[in-house]
Amino acid sequence: MAESTELKHLSWDEVTECCKSILDQLKSEGIVIDTILGIARGGMVPATIMSYSLEKPRMEMLGVRTREVESTEFYGHSNLFGNVLVVDDINDSGRTFKEVSEYLAQHFERGELGEIYYSACVRRQSSQWQDGYYGIEHEGDAWYVFPWDK
Repeated sequence: MAESTELKHLSWDEVTECCKSILDQLKSEGIVIDTILGIARGGMVPATIMSYSLEKPRMEMLGVRTREVESTEFYGHSNLFGNVLVVDDINDSGRTFKEVSEYLAQHFERGELGEIYYSACVRRQSSQWQDGYYGIEHEGDAWYVFPWDK
């Protein structure tokens, strides 16, 4: 992060509103989620909030490291079924969602899962991954600071 980059601090209430907005979007489209897949670490908090809101205790975790590594690193293995909601804190470049999509295609047989949906509290409009459900659409290069980052 460059020294002159603007910081945008999100409050707990704003994160909760982002999660509610995502769930409202899914509900308005009639989408039913069976499993929530939180991307560790940033996606675990919004995934947990959504799990409680949906009353879906079926929440899994997948660790994905794309920054400061030559190739993407995954850790943990998820036991997924049905329609899956992948949750992260921010869709910055789109790389994490792209890598998760490829990971799921490699580790689950075709037809083994239902639909896979992607969501994040914040999506940068310049992201290469446009598909999904988001609480905040952001244009620009501000650095988002979530309450758990402090």
